[in-house]
Amino acid sequence: MVCIEILSKEDFQGIKTKVVVELLSDDICMVEDKQVPKIIYGTSYHNYLHDKGIEHSHNRQKAVVTVVVDNPFTEEKLWEALEESIDSLEKEASDLSNFQRDAVKVHEEAVADGEIQRLIYEIKDAPKEVIDTLMQNFPETDLSELKLISTPVWNSLLEKTVMTGLLWRSKFPDNILNKSDVPVFYRKYCIEDKKYFDKCYVPTTESHPLIPEGCETRFKSINTNVQEGLELPEFVDYYFVGDCDYIEQELGLPYKRGKYATQYGITIHNNEIVRKKQYCYDEFTNLSDWI
Repeated sequence: MVCIEILSKEDFQGIKTKVVVELLSDDICMVEDKQVPKIIYGTSYHNYLHDKGIEHSHNRQKAVVTVVVDNPFTEEKLWEALEESIDSLEKEASDLSNFQRDAVKVHEEAVADGEIQRLIYEIKDAPKEVIDTLMQNFPETDLSELKLISTPVWNSLLEKTVMTGLLWRSKFPDNILNKSDVPVFYRKYCIEDKKYFDKCYVPTTESHPLIPEGCETRFKSINTNVQEGLELPEFVDYYFVGDCDYIEQELGLPYKRGKYATQYGITIHNNEIVRKKQYCYDEFTNLSDWI
């Protein structure tokens, strides 16, 4: 079964309606590349998988599709226009090979302001120079606490070179409230300062006037555990999805897409957008569904 969520509707002179929808397949859950019944978030079994570092995934095939239907708009017309896209998505969702992770090396490619590239790897797949840079500047780091690590990249707002590490859920700091409600927890290593801060990604549907109209907000960031002596400006990040053409036009971003999914983020400082980010995924990865 495929669920449909309308992201935006736009009327054209009363004759036609342009509709942007997100298609989502049913969950297909896997543990160590074997399909299992649906894994419910926050249950004791789900937490056990995270605590023990057992490879598992909550998989969905999804697509953002734009269709144009004749007025008057009806849901029946929408379903008819989406029939081919739905059939294609269901076929992809039934092929378990789409969710195999063994061949995945780069889990995320992030581009900031159309220029800066950051790649995120699993620890075991990260290039030697990436691990060496982290350990030379943060020799106390226990790599077993990290699932993913990024290449170093210059952050124009912080005016620092930053590496990003994804912590295993069992390693989330004890001072984080409602851990089950925080699916992603990053440690931000500031290379020049040799200090870090932590960033929680909290699920939200809260919008912001600076997010392009009609987009679906997925996460809002909360900065915490800033090490003593590390100075940071006040800022917040929002992460969202929607029609890629529209978002890129509104934010003045270049055309940049992942084959599997593309998602977006903005950094807000002093009520202004200071960084615009594109997150590109060429295939299903640990991060591609942002769940």
